[in-house]
Amino acid sequence: MLRIRYKQVCGFTLLELLVVLSIALALLGLGVPRMVSTMGAMEFRRGVVLTISFLRRSHLDAVVKGDTLRLKLEGNRLTRSDGREFPAPKGLRLSLPLDSKDSTLAVFSPSGRNTSQRLYINDKHKRRAVISIDPLSSMPTCRYH
Repeated sequence: MLRIRYKQVCGFTLLELLVVLSIALALLGLGVPRMVSTMGAMEFRRGVVLTISFLRRSHLDAVVKGDTLRLKLEGNRLTRSDGREFPAPKGLRLSLPLDSKDSTLAVFSPSGRNTSQRLYINDKHKRRAVISIDPLSSMPTCRYH
């Protein structure tokens, strides 16, 4: 008499694969929105750091060149009296306080002192940063709201 032996098949059933995939998709669904919001916050902070860097560079240029340098906010860009411009990073809006009399943000003198007002940076997700420049050291400081 002839006996037929069946080999045992190793593998997963369709149901097991579907369960594992659904768990993986659920975990991915929880993680992606948080990652996207974190990326947005990182882009906002990057824009704020670029703006602070431009202000520091402007102060340094005024001291090194020995000439007074005036910064104005024109539209959504900072312009210096020597012609250099700094457009606001993508997705950010620059503004001065509502009670400001003119569009001058800061005047850096060769002695290192300055006169300035606050600069507000906003994005579409209601993130907000306020940059103020210390009158004695001319170093910009930032507060996030």
